[in-house]
Amino acid sequence: MRGHPDFEFLLRRQEQLNASNRDSALAAPGSTRVLVAESNRLVAEALMLAIDVEPTLEPIGYALDGWEAIELTGSLGPDVIVIGAKLAGLDAFTLTGLLKDFWPSVSTVRLTDWRSSAADGCVSLDRSADELIDAITAAAAQNTFPVSARSYAQPERSYV
Repeated sequence: MRGHPDFEFLLRRQEQLNASNRDSALAAPGSTRVLVAESNRLVAEALMLAIDVEPTLEPIGYALDGWEAIELTGSLGPDVIVIGAKLAGLDAFTLTGLLKDFWPSVSTVRLTDWRSSAADGCVSLDRSADELIDAITAAAAQNTFPVSARSYAQPERSYV
């Protein structure tokens, strides 16, 4: 992967983050900054609205593909990233791994029917917005959120 333009971008972005002491001054005290990564714009905007209802959560933007999620993670400094089940550019599983490699303090919550061992939390697609909010809050506190009852405790499958 080294030498690939997107990987080189990640390395440059990581160096920029290490050189600057970002985001703490930007966030409201006690708020959790949330980025949404979802290929469907309508779903992404609906997730942003659902997150915005919770006063302790601050939706800071959304990415429509995996590479944009990487870029926005570097520039916006989220605490938690909600990752859609099927993501363009990078599949959700690969994105989760890259986020953990480059930004280990950023928590991830997957919207899926498959449990991802790399994610800090998973919410089944048929669950309520309240359960998503609970998963984001738990992930921000660095607590692993249990798989919802309708999710499957099976390995992630890549559809790439």
